[in-house]
Amino acid sequence: MNMNNGQMPCIIPDGYQRTSFIEERPLVHGRLTFTWRPTTDAVRAPYIDLLRSVQTSKAEHEMVSRLIDRQLVMWNLADEKSAANIAKLQPTLWKRLADVVVWGDAGPDGDDPLWEKSKQMLPLDPDASIEEMLAKNSETEPTS
Repeated sequence: MNMNNGQMPCIIPDGYQRTSFIEERPLVHGRLTFTWRPTTDAVRAPYIDLLRSVQTSKAEHEMVSRLIDRQLVMWNLADEKSAANIAKLQPTLWKRLADVVVWGDAGPDGDDPLWEKSKQMLPLDPDASIEEMLAKNSETEPTS
Protein backbone atom coordinates (compact mmCIF):
# COMPACT_ATOMS: atom_id res chain seq x y z
CA MET A 1 0.00 0.00 0.00
CA ASN A 2 1.38 3.38 -0.95
CA MET A 3 1.35 5.34 2.30
CA ASN A 4 2.87 8.68 3.26
CA ASN A 5 4.23 8.85 6.81
CA GLY A 6 2.13 5.81 7.75
CA GLN A 7 -1.13 7.43 6.62
CA MET A 8 -3.57 6.20 4.00
CA PRO A 9 -3.11 7.97 0.65
CA CYS A 10 -5.43 10.86 -0.14
CA ILE A 11 -4.97 10.61 -3.90
CA ILE A 12 -5.70 7.27 -5.54
CA PRO A 13 -2.69 6.44 -7.75
CA ASP A 14 -3.19 4.51 -10.96
CA GLY A 15 -3.19 0.79 -10.29
CA TYR A 16 -3.83 1.21 -6.55
CA GLN A 17 -5.61 -1.74 -4.95
CA ARG A 18 -6.66 -2.75 -1.46
CA THR A 19 -7.29 -6.15 0.01
CA SER A 20 -10.12 -6.08 2.52
CA PHE A 21 -12.56 -8.40 4.21
CA ILE A 22 -16.10 -8.48 5.51
CA GLU A 23 -16.51 -10.48 8.68
CA GLU A 24 -18.71 -13.53 8.83
CA ARG A 25 -22.23 -13.05 10.15
CA PRO A 26 -23.17 -16.41 11.69
CA LEU A 27 -26.25 -17.98 10.10
CA VAL A 28 -26.27 -15.22 7.45
CA HIS A 29 -23.01 -15.33 5.42
CA GLY A 30 -19.37 -16.39 5.64
CA ARG A 31 -16.28 -14.18 5.64
CA LEU A 32 -15.50 -12.53 2.31
CA THR A 33 -11.94 -11.49 1.47
CA PHE A 34 -11.46 -9.44 -1.68
CA THR A 35 -9.08 -7.17 -3.59
CA TRP A 36 -10.59 -4.02 -5.06
CA ARG A 37 -9.76 -0.75 -6.70
CA PRO A 38 -11.19 2.30 -4.91
CA THR A 39 -14.01 3.89 -6.88
CA THR A 40 -13.23 7.48 -7.80
CA ASP A 41 -15.93 10.08 -8.38
CA ALA A 42 -15.05 10.04 -12.09
CA VAL A 43 -15.98 6.34 -12.21
CA ARG A 44 -18.95 6.57 -9.82
CA ALA A 45 -20.63 9.69 -11.31
CA PRO A 46 -21.91 8.10 -14.55
CA TYR A 47 -23.42 5.24 -12.54
CA ILE A 48 -25.16 7.68 -10.21
CA ASP A 49 -26.56 9.54 -13.23
CA LEU A 50 -27.88 6.25 -14.64
CA LEU A 51 -29.31 5.20 -11.27
CA ARG A 52 -31.51 8.29 -11.30
CA SER A 53 -33.17 7.03 -14.47
CA VAL A 54 -33.83 3.41 -13.49
CA GLN A 55 -37.42 2.45 -12.84
CA THR A 56 -37.03 -0.62 -10.63
CA SER A 57 -34.99 -1.60 -7.61
CA LYS A 58 -33.97 -4.77 -9.47
CA ALA A 59 -32.40 -2.65 -12.23
CA GLU A 60 -30.67 -0.51 -9.59
CA HIS A 61 -29.33 -3.64 -7.84
CA GLU A 62 -27.98 -5.00 -11.14
CA MET A 63 -26.36 -1.69 -12.05
CA VAL A 64 -24.58 -1.38 -8.70
CA SER A 65 -23.53 -5.04 -9.00
CA ARG A 66 -21.91 -4.19 -12.36
CA LEU A 67 -20.01 -1.29 -10.77
CA ILE A 68 -18.83 -3.55 -7.94
CA ASP A 69 -17.71 -6.14 -10.51
CA ARG A 70 -15.82 -3.44 -12.42
CA GLN A 71 -13.87 -2.42 -9.30
CA LEU A 72 -13.44 -5.87 -7.73
CA VAL A 73 -10.16 -7.50 -8.76
CA MET A 74 -10.63 -10.86 -7.03
CA TRP A 75 -12.40 -12.59 -4.15
CA ASN A 76 -12.08 -15.74 -2.09
CA LEU A 77 -15.38 -17.31 -3.21
CA ALA A 78 -15.33 -20.46 -5.33
CA ASP A 79 -17.91 -18.88 -7.64
CA GLU A 80 -16.65 -16.80 -10.55
CA LYS A 81 -16.42 -13.08 -9.85
CA SER A 82 -19.11 -11.59 -12.06
CA ALA A 83 -21.88 -9.00 -11.83
CA ALA A 84 -24.43 -11.83 -11.97
CA ASN A 85 -22.86 -13.61 -8.98
CA ILE A 86 -22.37 -10.38 -7.07
CA ALA A 87 -26.08 -9.66 -7.52
CA LYS A 88 -26.86 -13.06 -5.93
CA LEU A 89 -24.89 -12.42 -2.72
CA GLN A 90 -26.75 -12.49 0.59
CA PRO A 91 -28.42 -9.05 0.89
CA THR A 92 -26.48 -7.92 3.97
CA LEU A 93 -23.19 -9.05 2.39
CA TRP A 94 -24.07 -7.33 -0.91
CA LYS A 95 -24.88 -4.06 0.85
CA ARG A 96 -21.66 -4.15 2.89
CA LEU A 97 -19.60 -4.94 -0.23
CA ALA A 98 -21.24 -2.00 -2.03
CA ASP A 99 -20.47 0.27 0.94
CA VAL A 100 -16.79 -0.71 0.76
CA VAL A 101 -16.21 -0.89 -2.99
CA VAL A 102 -18.54 1.85 -4.26
CA TRP A 103 -18.28 4.31 -1.38
CA GLY A 104 -14.88 3.39 0.16
CA ASP A 105 -16.32 2.73 3.63
CA ALA A 106 -13.98 0.13 5.15
CA GLY A 107 -15.63 0.63 8.55
CA PRO A 108 -15.06 -1.98 11.24
CA ASP A 109 -14.27 -4.65 8.63
CA GLY A 110 -11.47 -4.14 6.18
CA ASP A 111 -7.75 -3.63 6.37
CA ASP A 112 -7.58 0.01 7.37
CA PRO A 113 -4.75 0.45 9.92
CA LEU A 114 -6.23 3.77 11.03
CA TRP A 115 -9.41 1.95 12.08
CA GLU A 116 -7.37 -0.43 14.25
CA LYS A 117 -5.54 2.52 15.80
CA SER A 118 -8.79 4.37 16.51
CA LYS A 119 -10.12 1.39 18.47
CA GLN A 120 -7.12 1.71 20.79
CA MET A 121 -7.58 5.44 21.43
CA LEU A 122 -8.79 6.70 24.76
CA PRO A 123 -12.53 7.44 24.98
CA LEU A 124 -13.33 10.77 23.40
CA ASP A 125 -14.11 13.71 25.66
CA PRO A 126 -16.97 15.64 23.98
CA ASP A 127 -15.74 18.89 25.54
CA ALA A 128 -12.10 18.50 24.47
CA SER A 129 -10.63 19.95 21.30
CA ILE A 130 -9.19 17.64 18.65
CA GLU A 131 -5.69 18.81 19.59
CA GLU A 132 -6.30 17.92 23.26
CA MET A 133 -7.61 14.46 22.35
CA LEU A 134 -4.65 13.75 20.05
CA ALA A 135 -2.19 14.97 22.68
CA LYS A 136 -3.84 12.82 25.36
CA ASN A 137 -3.74 9.79 23.05
CA SER A 138 -0.07 10.33 22.14
CA GLU A 139 0.77 10.31 25.87
CA THR A 140 -0.44 6.70 26.04
CA GLU A 141 1.57 5.48 23.03
CA PRO A 142 4.97 3.92 23.71
CA THR A 143 7.87 5.81 22.23
CA SER A 144 10.55 4.01 20.26
